[in-house]
Amino acid sequence: MEREWKEVVSRLHTSTELANVRLRGVPEKPIDGVSPDQADLIVPNGDDWFSIQAEIDRIRDSLAESEYIDVRTVGETAADLEERLSKAQTDLATTQALLSNTLAEVRETRARQVSLQRRITALEEDLQRHKDAALLRQLGSVHTSILNDSAICPTCQQQLVDGFEITDHPMTAEESIAHIQQELRTFKAMENDLFRHESAEQIKSRRLREDTAQLRRQIRSIKDALTSPSATPSVDRLTERLKEQERLEALIRIRDEVDSHMADLANRSIAWGNNQEALRALSGSQRTPQDSQKIQYLRRVFVDQLRAYHFGSIEPAHVEVSEETYRPTYEGFDLGFDLSASDMIRVIWAYLLGFLETGMAFNSNHPYLLMFDEPRQQETKEMSFQALLARAAADGAEGAQIIFATSWPEVPLEKMLAGLPHHLISERPDTKILRALASG
Repeated sequence: MEREWKEVVSRLHTSTELANVRLRGVPEKPIDGVSPDQADLIVPNGDDWFSIQAEIDRIRDSLAESEYIDVRTVGETAADLEERLSKAQTDLATTQALLSNTLAEVRETRARQVSLQRRITALEEDLQRHKDAALLRQLGSVHTSILNDSAICPTCQQQLVDGFEITDHPMTAEESIAHIQQELRTFKAMENDLFRHESAEQIKSRRLREDTAQLRRQIRSIKDALTSPSATPSVDRLTERLKEQERLEALIRIRDEVDSHMADLANRSIAWGNNQEALRALSGSQRTPQDSQKIQYLRRVFVDQLRAYHFGSIEPAHVEVSEETYRPTYEGFDLGFDLSASDMIRVIWAYLLGFLETGMAFNSNHPYLLMFDEPRQQETKEMSFQALLARAAADGAEGAQIIFATSWPEVPLEKMLAGLPHHLISERPDTKILRALASG
């Protein structure tokens, strides 16, 4: 639902930007209570912004005033043409000045964005260092303050001159993390504001470029008319009318398109709200007895396998399975600290087969399919690998399909498989296991 919402919002932004219209008031992520008419569409006109409906009404009024204007000759409209030429030249100079200021604002905004991004990157690095320090403390590291009243800089170890003070009570790692996270939220909010400001200025600059090009065409048209024979019909007003009609149709089209998309988002918002209510109701409920049975069963088969595979980094009985992440844990941490490389491979074997066996025992959504690619990594002992093959063969006899791809020599492998239900396919070392089927 979030992906579909973002796709609709992306189409909205693309359509409005192509029409030089700025879109506001549309949430980037799904929320409850979105109204079909909450989108705010504004268009630039010179240095100001107006609602799209106000611009549509203005163009309609302008077209209505010029609807019944007769096409007169150049001689009859010479004075009017000269006045309009002067006004168009003044408007062109004003529009070019506005365009120059807008482009300068875009460049300045981009420079501020680059500076802000550097600051955010530095804060993220600093935050990670403090998180690492906090983790080391949780794991038993002795964290002591090196700041005291000896007037020694804790970074460069140089004597500080008079006037410098070092606090005896620096922030803890947890306080520093909270402080940096708050700074990051502030700077990222500033970054989002700069992004929106740049987007608005880009829309304004494109509209000003269009206005500049239109004014230049109008000036050329009026000059051509003034240098034409007096009896030639003056068509420059008709040309302006056609341009305004095209702009009106484009604005109406984008307004109707946004209205259609907003109606879609309003319906999605209702569905999102219903889903959130259902999730909140679900989060307050306890696990079913069968859920707890599944977790306990997973832990039991997982620990049994660790023993069978000669897992030795820690006592297998001390390993738990988290009821939140369903991952194996030891003393509250994900299993992985202080494990040898070969024991980490044994954990992977036991975890994958443990989920398979739990799925088979409770008839869950597991596909009953596992594929191992070179499972005997890190030079795991043969007795451990043989125990894995025996366990997999037993699961296969119960209906699972387990595929091993290994470069282990065939002769010792056949000895390990002796007496176990299996299907051995031997390929030459230079043969590709996956290859295209023969045509026909």
